[in-house]
Order: sequence, then C-alpha cells, then structure tokens
Amino acid sequence: MMTTLSAPRSSGYPSQNKLHLALIGMSLAFMTLMITSSTQGWAERPMVLELNQLTVNETKPSGKRWDFGLGKISKPDLIIIVSLDDEQLLITKKCKDSFSCELARSAPFMLKGEQILKFKIIDKDLKRDDTIDLLTVRLNESEPNQRQDLKLAGKSTSMLSFTLRPFIEKTPVEPSSTQTQPEPAQEAPEAPTTPTTTTPTPATSVPSAESPAKE
Repeated sequence: MMTTLSAPRSSGYPSQNKLHLALIGMSLAFMTLMITSSTQGWAERPMVLELNQLTVNETKPSGKRWDFGLGKISKPDLIIIVSLDDEQLLITKKCKDSFSCELARSAPFMLKGEQILKFKIIDKDLKRDDTIDLLTVRLNESEPNQRQDLKLAGKSTSMLSFTLRPFIEKTPVEPSSTQTQPEPAQEAPEAPTTPTTTTPTPATSVPSAESPAKE
C-alpha cells in the first residue's frame, strides 16, 4: 500500500502577524513624529505684557449706573485681573471712581505654544464685585518677534489698550579695558638756594711758653 505525502497547507497566521506588527510599527512611528514636530513647534519664548489704558462705558448695558449715588461716586472702581490660560499674571490697582484709567502695568511670561490671554474687568464694590467684561485674545507661536500694540472692546468696554513684546534682557555694560591711566603728578622744581659765604676769622698768635736763655 502506497502512502501519498503532501506538503502541509499554510494556515496564513504568520503573514497576518507580520501585517499586524507592521501596522503597530507605523502607528508608533507616526506618534513619535507628531510629538517631535509638536515639541519643536511650541518652542518657549519669553514675552512681556504691558497694560496701557482702559476705558469703559458710562453705564451698564441695562442703562443703569455702575454704583449707587450721584456724581463722582456713581462711577465704577476699575480693576483688571489678567491670566494666561489658568495662571494669573497680574492684578491692577483699583482705579477709583473713573471711566478711564492710565494703567502702566507690566508682567513677563513664557509663551508656550497656543495659549489664551484673559482680561477680567471688574467694578470693585464693598458687597459684591460686578464683572464689566471678560476679554480674551489667542496667542500662538506665530506671533511676530516685534512690539504689538493691541486694542480690545466688549459690551461694556470701550477700549482696552495693551502691548505684547519679546522680552529682551539688558546686558550689563562692562568697563572698557582701554581706559587711560592717570599720569603721575609731577613734583614742583625746588627753588635755587643762595650760597652762604663764610668770612674767615683772623688767626691769633699765641705766645710761646719758652723759658729764658741762661747767660
């Protein structure tokens, strides 16, 4: 009786495993590429925010005064709270009883990719603070490396003026090594001295003390 030998049939599993591993490798490579490009794109950049001026409307959107009372006391007490995403940058001092304020406040920060700069403008009261406006501006890495004077407006804010600029650290000026050395002070010439003449004194003869000669 003859036995016929046949080649074993391929189940197909090895090729499926290779395909699965190849897909996993491609996914990991794609994720690595995305992370690398994102990290290179969101390079940190030191910046400075400068608040310049704030002007609000004379009444609330409803037409009511900001505060109770007449005259000056009906004007709002303005404060701005600035934050970058969820991190607070600065709080301005209270601008009392005014519709417009010169701010002159600044704060440094690190620009890390795409972030949101928030300006919360409030009317500071004794019992409860009224939110006048919440203004936002989106920052990203494509901001130009130069000074930008920006203005925002809202439902109750006529104008909020601020400046964004790159932070430039001032280099201390070192003293020059080629400074001229002070010349030594010259001594004044001595005055000529008059020679003194000495008058010789005449010599006096002294008698000799010889004994007389004997005769």
